[in-house]
Amino acid sequence: MKHRERFSAVLRLILTAAGFLFFLHIEYNSLRYIFTHKLKAAYIIHNANFLVLSVVFIFLAVTGFVLVDIIAGSLRIRPLSFIIALAGLSFTLRLAFILLFDSTPVSDFMLLYRGAEEVAKGNYDFVKKAEYFLYWVYQIGFVSYQALVIRIFGQGWLALKILNAVFSTGTCIMVYLAARRVFSENAGRTAALAYSLFPPSIYMCSVLTNQVLATFLFYIALYLAAGKLKNHSFVLLGLTAALGNIIRPEGPLILMAIFVFLLFFKKEKKTGAFSRNVGIIAGTLVVFFAVIKIADLVLISSGISDFPLSNRDPLWKFVVGLNYDTYGQYSSSDFARISRFPLGRERAIEELKLIRERTADVKKLTSLLKAKIRIMWSDFDHSFISFVAPGTNLTPFKISFMLYCEKCFYSAIVFYILTGLGYLTLRKGSNPGYLLYLVLILGYAAVLLFIEIQLRYRYLAMPAFFILSGYGISLVSEKLRRILRISRS
Repeated sequence: MKHRERFSAVLRLILTAAGFLFFLHIEYNSLRYIFTHKLKAAYIIHNANFLVLSVVFIFLAVTGFVLVDIIAGSLRIRPLSFIIALAGLSFTLRLAFILLFDSTPVSDFMLLYRGAEEVAKGNYDFVKKAEYFLYWVYQIGFVSYQALVIRIFGQGWLALKILNAVFSTGTCIMVYLAARRVFSENAGRTAALAYSLFPPSIYMCSVLTNQVLATFLFYIALYLAAGKLKNHSFVLLGLTAALGNIIRPEGPLILMAIFVFLLFFKKEKKTGAFSRNVGIIAGTLVVFFAVIKIADLVLISSGISDFPLSNRDPLWKFVVGLNYDTYGQYSSSDFARISRFPLGRERAIEELKLIRERTADVKKLTSLLKAKIRIMWSDFDHSFISFVAPGTNLTPFKISFMLYCEKCFYSAIVFYILTGLGYLTLRKGSNPGYLLYLVLILGYAAVLLFIEIQLRYRYLAMPAFFILSGYGISLVSEKLRRILRISRS
């Protein structure tokens, strides 16, 4: 027992320190993007003093969160009342954006929507014959969900977007509950309010992406894992993770974070708690794979698909992710080269050949991985331009300004994560629940080093960012409270 506790303590210190360095790297590069990126020469400044503008924006973002925390701590609002108010605010903001900016689905999102329309009509040929769905069969899970919504509400994507707003609001509530459980009531409230105002969490509701629903389901599973577990907890853990995985195949990553947390950091005083946690892990896996298998059987027996929900070309993501010319982002030249081969052995051989070539030079590979971390976690969120702006009346100035505000907001949140992690690295006896979300972030970042990256892939990790930031904001606001002599409610 003592050896395991010592190992857990050392691992906790290593992970917290690694997280601090990871976020320090993000913050350094984010500030570089803010002050030096070409965006400053586009539509924002109009001969204004860009340096002054940047400093003002960052100052407002940093101080704004502290003021929110101080105000939230001074008001006497019950948790249930806060949840209702949070839900109202979050949903209103998301619905307003959806109604004001009617984004048109583009690229894969339009293909997924067209597939859903055909499935809703009972025509499965489009999904069964389209090359896209033959290669990436796992997308049919989300298509089936969209088809169900279309059958209930009729054609048109407004209902799907409104449901996105509902699920995103649910994620805001999960951020509150998680940060409250791990840190404090005030940390939960501030983290949730910040996330409810975070631009990508609002505007992604207008995109017909599988990320919104899947993320909501995954954070339910994470919240359950961080709480008081019972012998039957594995049922809900496995179910929510599996349902999220059917919508978007990131379930294994969520399970990895949960299992690491349960094995090494979950503290319970009861005798045999570790053995019970191992049993919960085993039960969770059984439920997870059982639900996935049932979904496969339903889709195949109904005629929607001839294959189980899976990625039939798993090497493709690695081919693109290791492309030096595109820094791990989509490559049309790679697609042209690989698409010459049919799905199967020849294609896999060609993909493996490319992967070996791109991993042979360690120095070059290291340079690529550094660039991918910088782009993935510090660059402006250009998914706004690619997936939200089409079909709207957003001008280049408005788009650039919104991207800039998002980046200042993001940098402020990372600053508070650094504040919290710096304190947690030195402090003993704190709630280890934060490690569940830190392991998720670091594990996700590690996976993205080797596969294709898109900036919208940040979406899964963002609630965890805000959960961790809540503690840092509370620390700073507590210091200010003492200076200003403001009492808590």
